[in-house]
Amino acid sequence: TIESGGGRTRTDFKKGDIAFLSVGHAFCFFYKDTKLEKNLVPIGKILDKPEELLKSNSGDEVSIYCDVD
Repeated sequence: TIESGGGRTRTDFKKGDIAFLSVGHAFCFFYKDTKLEKNLVPIGKILDKPEELLKSNSGDEVSIYCDVD
């Protein structure tokens, strides 16, 4: 479950960021620095090689793990 409060949203994302778009219930993975017109909720970061996302195709499965220290 993702709870998206309006107070944490932003439009600027850096390479490796992961965000949630509540309209459409979409996860967004950024492989380069990006400025958007819509506000998204930041939820995490890809720690290693975000450019590997470019090798994926529509319909591929992506696993997300939480690395808690």
